Amino acid sequence: PQFVTFYVDGQSMCMNIACVREINRVRELTPAALAPPFVLGLMNLRGHVVTMLSLGRRLGLQGSGRSEAETCIILKSLPELARQGMFDDGADFHASDDVIGLVVD
Repeated sequence: PQFVTFYVDGQSMCMNIACVREINRVRELTPAALAPPFVLGLMNLRGHVVTMLSLGRRLGLQGSGRSEAETCIILKSLPELARQGMFDDGADFHASDDVIGLVVD
């Protein structure tokens, strides 16, 4: 497999590129009321609502001090990954088409 690499709070990390829909700059975010601290807000990506998460905060690291260097990794939805065969054939799950993005350094 191929991997996309990135940094969170100075630590090098990676993920399978098959899970990534696209990589973009972080655009204007709309706050999400009553969301946990790692949810930075919602982003409009060509008419689709994307929930943006701070990977650093989610992992208990600093991360996402909102800098110019930050990037968002838009992930594929669970149904998209299932269609790609990323799960066992016997897996029986019904997931939403919600799209999330991870904000990384």
